[in-house]
Amino acid sequence: MARTVIPFGPQHPVFPEPIQLKLECEDERVIGATPAIGYVHRGIEKACELNGFRKNVFLVERVCGICSFIHTLAFCQGIEEMMGIEAPLQDIVVGIVLVFAVTLDTIVRRRSAK
Repeated sequence: MARTVIPFGPQHPVFPEPIQLKLECEDERVIGATPAIGYVHRGIEKACELNGFRKNVFLVERVCGICSFIHTLAFCQGIEEMMGIEAPLQDIVVGIVLVFAVTLDTIVRRRSAK
């Protein structure tokens, strides 16, 4: 029996998040799988270097298919801080409420998927 290791991923439509697996196979049978945690490089950093910050707002929404708003919020808060812009209190409160709503939605979706 020939034993081989086959890389699987990092982007596969079966998974809700990007993951890379190293599948150990004997002939055509998978006998083991080792995850490579943290592999999410999709060229987003390089694309952000090439675009202006306004275009990057739309780009960072695509970091994660489930929790896209949180990445956008973090990006915008970073830009505001670098530019010395202070957001009005009501905008901060709305952002916090939306983060909690997205977090609850993510929890419900993941539980219902089981």
